[in-house]
Amino acid sequence: MVIGGRTAGLLVATRLAESEDITVSVLEAGYAAYHHPGVIVPGRLGETLGTEYGWKFATVPQLGLNGRSLTWPRGKVLGGTSALNFMTWNRACKEDYDA
Repeated sequence: MVIGGRTAGLLVATRLAESEDITVSVLEAGYAAYHHPGVIVPGRLGETLGTEYGWKFATVPQLGLNGRSLTWPRGKVLGGTSALNFMTWNRACKEDYDA
């Protein structure tokens, strides 16, 4: 049994399932959103943020933001946060790498 159906958990389950001698199950707290347009259509990127497909986490108040908290999207869905953001990668600016 693999606990957690996020990206890494599903990869482990897939690799284990390659053996005919092993039965694999995946336990995920969230939904299987195979057909939800906000998960499968790239043009709808971010549509599922703040919905039942996420844990709705937030940071503690940040001093550098005048006490504001920021939302911290984490996927509560099969595929995890990657299902919410299509595995989008944003490159930081040069100064962030050279800091």
